[in-house]
Amino acid sequence: MSRIKAFEWAAGLILVLSVPCRAQANASMVSRLPPELAWKVEALLRSKLELPKMATVQIGPRTASEIPGYDLISVNYSVPGESSHPIPFLLSRDGSTLVQFNKFDISADPRRMVTTGDRPVLGGDERAPVSIVVFDDLECPFCARLHATLLPAVLDRYKDLVSVVYMDMPSAGHPWALRAAVDTACLAKQSPEGFWEAVETIHLRAGGLGGSERSLAAANESLDTIVKEEGQKKRVHSARMNECVAKQDRAEVEASIRQADTLHVDETPTLFVNGARIEGAVPKEFLFRMIDSALIAEGKTPPQTGQ
Repeated sequence: MSRIKAFEWAAGLILVLSVPCRAQANASMVSRLPPELAWKVEALLRSKLELPKMATVQIGPRTASEIPGYDLISVNYSVPGESSHPIPFLLSRDGSTLVQFNKFDISADPRRMVTTGDRPVLGGDERAPVSIVVFDDLECPFCARLHATLLPAVLDRYKDLVSVVYMDMPSAGHPWALRAAVDTACLAKQSPEGFWEAVETIHLRAGGLGGSERSLAAANESLDTIVKEEGQKKRVHSARMNECVAKQDRAEVEASIRQADTLHVDETPTLFVNGARIEGAVPKEFLFRMIDSALIAEGKTPPQTGQ
């Protein structure tokens, strides 16, 4: 971690520091700090945040804030070739206390953080008290592990108390992951059940599809065959299915990738349990604890151990 990033991280923690000084007049007006007070702020930050000796600190003027009794100042820290973003601090009107904290808007329902559209659902429907959205890469071995172990355990324990949706996030480093996402999306349009069966098969056979001994063309052909055969089992409209697979329209998958980028999802699997992010194939007990907490927040009683 660079010193700039370390500073921004440390300044992101709640920081309440006493810097006794004389009261300032007209604090609610835009005004520069007196040199004595500005020096105390800088000296304090250099000490508490261990800034490098060559750092330059710029302290902005004080302006009115939303917090009664406090004004807003911003601090920038730079070293040759690198500069921090402006970092806000609160300074008490009497100049005795410096406070730094992050403000987050939690008025929105976190369940609405991810838009899933008409993606196939396992477990309960959209009215289920807990929504689990998984950003999945069909060529990702950790995703395959989650699908084979955690997902069945969750559905067995919680049944229709949870709804599970997979969103596509194929990695650019996985040669056939995008093809798999597009193919399964074609099947999802006609058969949600067929979609889940194809996802199961691809995750199960992923190691054999992408090995160095197999060409990308062969892997793509195998993927097309998997979804088409699953479509036949589910009696989908074969012509529409074949046309969709041949067209390889990436629009839906790319929209899912853009949403992942907006949410700063940078690894798979990443789960959102009623909006709470969980990264990686975590232990079953931890995931159960998160789901239980989400159920309690919704006024529901989690299943008892052994149920």
